[in-house]
Amino acid sequence: MPHRSRSNLQYFRKRALEYGITPIGMVADYTGWRPLEDHASSVACLVRNMEAVAEFGGKIVTMAEGAVPSGADPDDVWRKTVAAFKEVAKIGEKLGIKMVNEYHPCLMASTVEKAAKLIDDVGSPAFQACVDFCHTDVITGGKSVEMIKTLKGRIGHVHIADGDGLPNMHLPVGEGRVDVSVCLQAVKEAGYDGDFSLCLWGFNFPELAIRNSAPRVKALLNPR
Repeated sequence: MPHRSRSNLQYFRKRALEYGITPIGMVADYTGWRPLEDHASSVACLVRNMEAVAEFGGKIVTMAEGAVPSGADPDDVWRKTVAAFKEVAKIGEKLGIKMVNEYHPCLMASTVEKAAKLIDDVGSPAFQACVDFCHTDVITGGKSVEMIKTLKGRIGHVHIADGDGLPNMHLPVGEGRVDVSVCLQAVKEAGYDGDFSLCLWGFNFPELAIRNSAPRVKALLNPR
């Protein structure tokens, strides 16, 4: 969504609804996100994303915490990143918009040990976790449930995805090694009862992936 004027965002919502799609949020545009060097720019970056989501009637901004730059002090990066998230989360609470942090392999909080700590350190209902089954599979070496359990009570969105153990390579549901059914049960046991997204990032044939995944996802979410 490169052009985010008010009229364009409202038009996007109108056309989405005409197609029977209720937009719930978007992936963040990270322009200006530099928490280590510029706190104000980083806060403004995420606030712009929240305002755009509010304009088209959504409720979440999906983003990622980032990696520790080469040569930087990990504790300093963590502290400044949390500080930026805290300030943005306060604004999110007022707007009714939630940031959900999507954990990716190799990012600073994307481990079983640190995932929940990031949510707790920010300490706001407007900052929660986004669980992506493809990513958790890679991060944990095939033990997604272990990571999901640590995020109990902290999950704000879920990406249903399959994968083959390679970072960021999402596959159509049922065509990889991820036991999506087990992961869905785990997020439910972790207290999540919100919306789900089908994530196919990195797959080169999106129409094929949607056609193959949609009936499988429907069956998983609505078992007989």
